[in-house]
Amino acid sequence: MMNDNTNIKIGFVNINGIQSKVDRIKEVMEKENIKIMCVVETWLEKGDNAGIRPLVVDIRKPRREGMTRGHGGIIVLTKPGLKVKIVETDVNQNWVIIKVSDFYICCCYFSPTTDEMLVRQFLRKMERRVDNNDQLIICGDFNSRMKHITGDSKLCPRGRWMEDCLVTSN
Repeated sequence: MMNDNTNIKIGFVNINGIQSKVDRIKEVMEKENIKIMCVVETWLEKGDNAGIRPLVVDIRKPRREGMTRGHGGIIVLTKPGLKVKIVETDVNQNWVIIKVSDFYICCCYFSPTTDEMLVRQFLRKMERRVDNNDQLIICGDFNSRMKHITGDSKLCPRGRWMEDCLVTSN
């Protein structure tokens, strides 16, 4: 049982389909001593077996009509023995919050077609957590182009809103 949660290494990857990359994830977790790995865009569908354990979270989105593969999806993997609690899962399957020791990790994926209102609601919810003095790590793919903050060549409406949110937040 792991009792020392002061040095927990967290990894994040947008995997763009996990089926052929499971061994690589395991290898990176082992080599880098990553205790929590947040993975988005798994493209797993109901009935798919990724063959990866221990899974703390496994969110799968149904295939959209006319698509030839799955889309979205979030998994969170941990090293055996790490005590992790699922705090909240989004009803739209865009994010999950877990608690490890005295801090929270939110893993999210917002596709380019996700309604902007859902992204804004999510960020407001995260702001409230910070306002409550929760220690919070947010990792994910927002599909937002933030030219001024990241040096990206473009700025999209979601990116503009997120830039404003980040600049005005403490």
